Amino acid sequence: MSSSENLKIPLQEILLATNEFAEENKIGMGGYGPVYRGQSEQHGMLAIKRLNRMHGQGDHEYGMEVTLLSKYKHENLVSLIGFCGEDGEKILVYKYEANGSLDKILHRKDLSWMHRLQICLGAARGLRYLHDDTGSGHGVIHRDIKSACGTPGYVDPEYVLDCTLTQKSDVYSFGIVLYEVLFGKLVGHPRFTAKMVKEHYEMKTLHNMIDSDDLKDELNSDSLSTFSSIAYQCLNDLREDRPTMSSVVESIGESFVLSTRKQ
Repeated sequence: MSSSENLKIPLQEILLATNEFAEENKIGMGGYGPVYRGQSEQHGMLAIKRLNRMHGQGDHEYGMEVTLLSKYKHENLVSLIGFCGEDGEKILVYKYEANGSLDKILHRKDLSWMHRLQICLGAARGLRYLHDDTGSGHGVIHRDIKSACGTPGYVDPEYVLDCTLTQKSDVYSFGIVLYEVLFGKLVGHPRFTAKMVKEHYEMKTLHNMIDSDDLKDELNSDSLSTFSSIAYQCLNDLREDRPTMSSVVESIGESFVLSTRKQ
C-alpha cells in the first residue's frame, strides 16, 4: 500500500469533526475553497480544506498536495494528516496550527525583528528541503508560496511570459514574503508592490515602507542590509539571477546573527 493510501480519511469522520461543515467552523477561504476547523477523536484538532466543486481549478492542487506532503516531511512544512475523495469531494486535512497563517500576525506591534527572522528562517529551511533535500534527484517545486490567499503579487514575472514554473519561481514568491515580514503588510497594499520595493531598495529608502516605528527603532542596520539584499536578489526579473534557497537560508541566518549585535 502506498504512503498516500494510508492517509485516506473517511468522509464520515470529517463530517463529524466539522459538524457537517457548519458555518461557525469556517476559518478561512482560499482559491482552493473554504477552510474549516474540526475536532477528531482520532486525529485531534484539524484544519480541513474543501475544494469548491463549483469550479475545478483545485483538482491539480489536490493531487499535488497529496503526493507532495504524503511523501516529504520536514519540521517547517505543514503536516498533512490525510485526505478524502469520497462522493466527489476533494478534501485535504492538516494539523491545525493555532497561530494561523503568517498574514494574521504581520501587523502585530509585539512581533520583534528577531521573531520575524526566526519565522523567515524556518520557512526558508522548509523550502530548501523541498528544493534540495528530498532525494528525488530533481527537487520539488512548491508552486504556491504566499502569506495568505494567492494574489498576482507573488507570481514570478517570467511565468507570465512562458507559463513555466521552476524552483526559481518559488524563490521569487519567497522574496515577496520576506518583504511582507519586513514591512508588516501584505503585497497588494497601496504602498507595496514589487516595483516599489526595487525602487526603494535602490534608493536606500526601504525604511519608508516599514509600517511599525517600533520595528524601525529596533532594526540593526547590518542585519537589515543583509536581509533586504537577499530578498532583493530573490526578486530579480531573470530566474538565472535569483539565488538558490540554500543561499537564502545562509543570508537570513547571517542577518539573525547580526541582529544580536548592538548598533
